[in-house]
Amino acid sequence: MELFINSQRVDFSLDENLCLDEIVEKVTNWALGQNHYVLEYRHYPKKGHEEEPPCRDNLERIEFELGSYNDLVFSHLQELAKYIDEVGVFLAQKIEKGRPLEREEESLYREGVHFISESLSKLSRIFGENPREFERYLSILFESQNLWERLEALAFVKNKVALWQRLHELNLLSAEEKEALLQEFQEKKVQISERCQELATLFTMGKEKEALLGLESFISYLTTILALTLNKGKGNQLLADLASLSAALESKDFVTAADLLDFEIREGIEALSP
Repeated sequence: MELFINSQRVDFSLDENLCLDEIVEKVTNWALGQNHYVLEYRHYPKKGHEEEPPCRDNLERIEFELGSYNDLVFSHLQELAKYIDEVGVFLAQKIEKGRPLEREEESLYREGVHFISESLSKLSRIFGENPREFERYLSILFESQNLWERLEALAFVKNKVALWQRLHELNLLSAEEKEALLQEFQEKKVQISERCQELATLFTMGKEKEALLGLESFISYLTTILALTLNKGKGNQLLADLASLSAALESKDFVTAADLLDFEIREGIEALSP
């Protein structure tokens, strides 16, 4: 069996025919000794051994990707964001078709919400925030039978994870660079508000594709500003309104999306003062 770490073949002798979980544990412990963390791994069985339990003697190779603690945090954020997107698309499709979740689907959905809840708890501690902030939304995800309410709660979580991702990236900037971004926002606030209204008008005129293309960069920019201001106790209502917008877009409710952009979100932008 060959073992690769960050695309480089390494000599890592195993005297016993260990199973995959045991091999991963050994590599993980070795990596921790080097102040590195296992971000992900992939294993490939030998030809003719595809159906056998993965152990040293029937594996062709295992590939590990290691990184720093910051890499580990970013990897967790990416994994959670991707999973939330998948759940959101699933709920939106059910809403669009007007169908409730079947028993098996409900069971899988609840397993997914447990994973989201555990991930949020860990990431909240990493970013120095109170996990109780999510209690209301997790309660809706677990208890509400209204799929639209679930989707809207999930959208709030999605936006919060996006903020953490942006905050993680912004940590690479100096204090002066962060302040410059906030100053730019103050100077361009009128134009940003007008752009919000323009996007709302595109939805109202039935130009959804054009509006959605414009929204991508618009929301990305707002997420950056919110990442810089939420730790000052500002922007919480705007974050909630963006969550409602995400839910509306997921379910293709472009009328609601237009109203949110034209009123709540535009007013939130005008009221935000970093």
